[in-house]
Amino acid sequence: MVDWYIDDYRRRGASFAALYPFRPDFYRALGFGYGTPMQRYSFAPEALRDDGARGTPRLLGEADLEAVLACYERVRASTHGLIKRHRTPLQHALRDAELRYVGIEDAGRCAGSCRPSRS
Repeated sequence: MVDWYIDDYRRRGASFAALYPFRPDFYRALGFGYGTPMQRYSFAPEALRDDGARGTPRLLGEADLEAVLACYERVRASTHGLIKRHRTPLQHALRDAELRYVGIEDAGRCAGSCRPSRS
């Protein structure tokens, strides 16, 4: 039933689906969770560094797919509110020239990423 619900809303083009959590443990086992606070930041793309400095933001591309998925999974495993992320939509987003994904690299590993916005 939950699969039908999610598939139906995907066909409709919904960006997310929300369910009434009558049993949070049930939905948690399906990959759902509680919402978490989100922030939105704006800056000029030319402000990004590409010299590999620790903790600095940089634009992400398709080559960063595994690092972004691993980062997201680390955060998801330790919080409530994040839904399991599937690789195909993220791969398409990182490939899309009109979207800008930004990540923070720290000690050679992705320490965070921002959702895309249109250029």
